[in-house]
Amino acid sequence: KSAEPSAENTIMVRNLPCRWKEKDVRSWLRTNGLGPSIERVVVPLAPSKKSNWGYGFVSFKDGEAVKWCYENLDGTRTVKTTTKVVKILPAYAPLSDEPPAKPGPPRKEAPAFSPPPPQQQLLSTDGGLAA
Repeated sequence: KSAEPSAENTIMVRNLPCRWKEKDVRSWLRTNGLGPSIERVVVPLAPSKKSNWGYGFVSFKDGEAVKWCYENLDGTRTVKTTTKVVKILPAYAPLSDEPPAKPGPPRKEAPAFSPPPPQQQLLSTDGGLAA
């Protein structure tokens, strides 16, 4: 049995194709020779469950695979037919079962924009513009 995923061995992969699921990320990483190093893949799905949110997390068994991803996959495309360029980032996800902190108070609405009144030009007593 392998060790629990750690923050040091987990990356965030941004700009995934919108229809990709966890199996697609695994397949992409396998084609890049990382299959044996994969510990866990998580791709959050949008409520419609037809697409993802454009990012996922991959935990590896060791830091060498993480380093390889930064050096070789960051800035590449997942498939030839996309213009999306993959961004590999460190994953700072909490690794505990504690619930997230409660959100703060609701944000206040910004006041509606109202342009300043136009500057009035005053006429002098002789009919010209006042200084």
